[in-house]
Amino acid sequence: MKMVKSQLQNEQLLPFRRLVPAQTLNFQMQLSLKRQRTAIIEQMLCSGHFMLLDKPFSGLDVGNIANCKETFRLYYEAHEMNTIIYSTHEMKLAIDMADSIYVIGHNEEHQDHSTIVKHYDLKAMGLAWREFGSEHLDFLNELTNTVKTS
Repeated sequence: MKMVKSQLQNEQLLPFRRLVPAQTLNFQMQLSLKRQRTAIIEQMLCSGHFMLLDKPFSGLDVGNIANCKETFRLYYEAHEMNTIIYSTHEMKLAIDMADSIYVIGHNEEHQDHSTIVKHYDLKAMGLAWREFGSEHLDFLNELTNTVKTS
């Protein structure tokens, strides 16, 4: 527990402290802590400049999703090498938080296994890390169609 406290005091990790309930910092880790929060914290403490997360928003309430979004933004901005890769079915959240989106599915060449069927560079499209607006909604429709057909 002391290691978790000291790691979370690290200047670069201070923004992530909000993901850990105060009682968790004062007492032993509780078994009821959601796996998503545990996985995010584990990745932050162990991965240097790289985090790989599987469906990090699954099972989180609106408040914790907002905290995750802000935390990921601060992590991303803290160092040019910081990279977050996550899988999600939450397309709106992906658009809201990503530089790039890769759609994985089947295409005519690869019917027997999944592959990347489309890559969207949200930076080049002017959509990355901006307030969600009408351009994002238009892209959400395009992305939804791509996912449905792959």
